[in-house]
Amino acid sequence: RQQNHGGSFVCGSGSYDNKLDGGQVDGIRAIRSPGSTLKPYLYALALEKGLINPKAIVYDIPIDFGGFKPVNFDNTFVGQVSMQEALQQSLNIPAVKILEEYGLREFLVDLKKANFRSVKENEDKLGLSTILGGCGVSMEEMVKLYAAFANAGNYQELVFEKSSEKSPSKKTVLLDSASTYIISTILSGVQRPDFPNNFEFTFKLPKIAWKTGTSFGKRDAWAIGYNPNYTVGVWLGNFSGEGIPLLSGASVATPLLFQIFNTTESSRKWLDLPKNLVYKEVCSVSGLPKNSFCTNISMDKFVGNVFYAKKCQHLRTVWTNAAETISYCNRCLDRSTAISKQYQNIPPYYQDYLQENGMAYDRVPPHNPACTHLKYSQSLAISSPRHQSLYYIERKNPQQMLLKASASTATEYLFWYHNNTFLGKYKPTESVFIHPSIGKNQISCTDNLGKTVKIWFEAKGM
Repeated sequence: RQQNHGGSFVCGSGSYDNKLDGGQVDGIRAIRSPGSTLKPYLYALALEKGLINPKAIVYDIPIDFGGFKPVNFDNTFVGQVSMQEALQQSLNIPAVKILEEYGLREFLVDLKKANFRSVKENEDKLGLSTILGGCGVSMEEMVKLYAAFANAGNYQELVFEKSSEKSPSKKTVLLDSASTYIISTILSGVQRPDFPNNFEFTFKLPKIAWKTGTSFGKRDAWAIGYNPNYTVGVWLGNFSGEGIPLLSGASVATPLLFQIFNTTESSRKWLDLPKNLVYKEVCSVSGLPKNSFCTNISMDKFVGNVFYAKKCQHLRTVWTNAAETISYCNRCLDRSTAISKQYQNIPPYYQDYLQENGMAYDRVPPHNPACTHLKYSQSLAISSPRHQSLYYIERKNPQQMLLKASASTATEYLFWYHNNTFLGKYKPTESVFIHPSIGKNQISCTDNLGKTVKIWFEAKGM
């Protein structure tokens, strides 16, 4: 137990003499997959970079990240969700999307700042799956990271001692006090799937923030929690690495975490409000800082002195005819007969998800068919494969790759090309597959209106 502010309990294995069950494995320093327990660190860093805020809308939908197609623990997708809900529910796709925007290399540098030794040794092998547990960590490293959240972003080495008189180790600033407070507030919420239903575990529980994690193959179950007085880490699993079908952080590690906190003092004291925390008005629809057309406003927490480039764009103004059956661009607009109307400004990839799942949304009417400049006013983008991405292909069993594009409602068909070879004419909703070549691949797509887009990606054999 570390006696200073934000102290920790630690123990290693069940019995040192138990050779059948890894009794001589140091469970505190053994390298394990962290599951989802690194997500709070990434989200805090993204807050400090001005990439996210708690109420901002993110999308939990199927996305192909250069051949990496993450899914959630229960193999379902939520769709549209706020950033704070995505963290509380531990949704995987938003976390990978935020890591992609934040930058994998930058995040690995941040992990090394927190002294994750396995990351230092293996960083060249790590990808976007890192945020879902695709790297190695130890219990000791995770407890030190979470203790920094309990200590307003100040990081320090653990002190293993029997006496409370020993001086604590030197602190370094790892995170901003405002970002740690925001994340801690989110993680202290109880309306979440990993909150135990058993009254026995919760009736004396002091206020804590906590995060669970379950590794691939159900080999590791984590629950790490903290408040101003204690940081507690729980790991359950086989030292042999063998998976357990019913193992999960929420079902087995969290109840034990809560039992431990129930034995501590019942003080409701919480983290101090940081001076660098600011409140701003955000749009209740998008969760982003409000724009002039936003009518429903709420307040959200932000890290002070951080430039936030994003602003609400949940509506777009479109000129249509009186019947709202066709829309006009600036080249064909007749203001004497047209009317101005606002439509939902939905990202193309989310439009694709809604269409594929038969969900209704506020669609912009097809463009004026009489427009002589029609081909210049339509949107067309290749959504799969991803531009400038690297894909790994099995040489002995080369898999096919899906070609997909986001097109306007006026698009009737698409012409696809792979390395300047014509593949055929397809409807926008039709699936098109190719066998990628080892090396650089170029994909071109042209719609029936004459608009063309091109991307390239690289394929490596393995």
